[in-house]
Amino acid sequence: MMAERAGFSTNTNIRYPVSYNLKLIMDNSISSEDHENNISGILLNLQIKFGEFQHKLSTKKTYVSFTVKVRIISADQFRVLYAELRKLPGIKTAL
Repeated sequence: MMAERAGFSTNTNIRYPVSYNLKLIMDNSISSEDHENNISGILLNLQIKFGEFQHKLSTKKTYVSFTVKVRIISADQFRVLYAELRKLPGIKTAL
C-alpha cells in the first residue's frame, strides 16, 4: 500500500522490488550540484540503487526538475524515501 502523498492511491498493489523514474522539482536558487548531492545523500543513506541524474530548467528558470531512476525494494523503503525527500531544502514536489 502506498501513501497518497507519494502519488499513488492507498489501494494500489505494487510488486517489489520496483524500478521507476523519480522526479523532483526544486527551487533553482540552490545550485544543481547541491541538489544532486542532497538527493544522492538520501538515496545512499537508504541504500537505494540509482542511476544518473538528468535535470532541466523551467521556462522562467525559477525551478529545476531532476529525474533519476531508482530501485525500491519495499513499501516501507518507499515511505521512508518520500519522508526524507520532503525535508530537502528547496523541494517543491516529488513524483
